[in-house]
Amino acid sequence: MLSLKREDNNRTAELRVGERFKVSLPENPSTGYTWAIDETDRRLLALEGTAYDEPDEGGFVGARGRRIFTFSAQQAGEVVLRLKYWRFWDGDASTTERYAVSLKIAPP
Repeated sequence: MLSLKREDNNRTAELRVGERFKVSLPENPSTGYTWAIDETDRRLLALEGTAYDEPDEGGFVGARGRRIFTFSAQQAGEVVLRLKYWRFWDGDASTTERYAVSLKIAPP
């Protein structure tokens, strides 16, 4: 499975219809900030799930963990997946970081 991280921001990745991939980004929900999907084409990409991976520090309050999004490619084409790190109750003005990856999806 293709695994994308913070270092892959603004890069291009290739995959095939039916393949799954994940995006793993640092997150600290104790601050109220979380990663969310900002923009994508749901015809081409399907969100299979999202999970929070606890920090390795063994429960240290305020430690950063990782937000993991899992997607699957639904049909061939090109799409940009955009994510934002924000406090949803404060709206777009609270966005402190953005992440984008261009995906080229080939037929199976």
